[in-house]
Amino acid sequence: MSKMPIILRRRPLTASIAACALAAALGAAQAEDSEPLSNRMMQMLGLGAGQQAPASETAAPPAAPPQSAPPPPPQAEESRPLTKRMMQMFGLGGDNGAPASTPATAPARRKDEPDEPRKTSRVLRMLGLVKGAQDPEEVKAKREIVECPDIVVDGAGAEMRSPPGADASSVAYQISITRMARECALDAERENVSLRVGLLGAAMLGPAGKPGGYFGSLRVALRRKSDNEVLGEKTYRVGATIPANQSRADFTLLVEDFTAPFVNSKAAEDYEILVGFAGAAKNEGGAKKPHKHGG
Repeated sequence: MSKMPIILRRRPLTASIAACALAAALGAAQAEDSEPLSNRMMQMLGLGAGQQAPASETAAPPAAPPQSAPPPPPQAEESRPLTKRMMQMFGLGGDNGAPASTPATAPARRKDEPDEPRKTSRVLRMLGLVKGAQDPEEVKAKREIVECPDIVVDGAGAEMRSPPGADASSVAYQISITRMARECALDAERENVSLRVGLLGAAMLGPAGKPGGYFGSLRVALRRKSDNEVLGEKTYRVGATIPANQSRADFTLLVEDFTAPFVNSKAAEDYEILVGFAGAAKNEGGAKKPHKHGG
């Protein structure tokens, strides 16, 4: 009889604990069911915030120390407009987070493909009109040749007029070579002489002329003196465009295409350079006018 009161006091305590546990479980289930369906689906697909761990009957562990922010969730990728993502996939634009690609660099111009400004600078330097640094190897090669071949104007071919044979008052325009220079150098094998010719000219209006472009054909040739054989020749279109309110315009020509076998250091004894406008009138007897400008 003395043990009965103790048993009666323990039964209400056990029932109270069980009721509390059942109420907590029902509350957790109700809270889970009340979560929006869209959020739960995003979590299941891995497109939203991470899924919550299931409720545990044990006490929650101590809070973890703060960590660095996690990377952006995957939904940021999915939220971009479809067109922008496709453009990025094909490399056609849009910011995909990758560093911008470096634009393709145009191929460098080869040294054996001189542009017009460089040609003009070379001609002016040959004529002594401007100064500039020279390649030491090139200077050394020039010293091997004591006398460079002379430039010979082919007859009266240093100028041409239009119309041909017109008197002074009827001339529309005239194209003239005003200055000439030449350079020559011996190659490393001491077998050939390379020649370079620089020309400065002008297109000028006559009394019957008007502004515009005026051009003529200029022949440059290399001739061997011993038998008058032409070793090489080329024809160039030279001239200039004369603007309004002007009466003349200058032009330059650089010829670098001639080589000849090396005979001796006095190349002027073996070769000569011919320059003249094609179709220009010649003096009677075809007299030659040698020019020895430049190096």
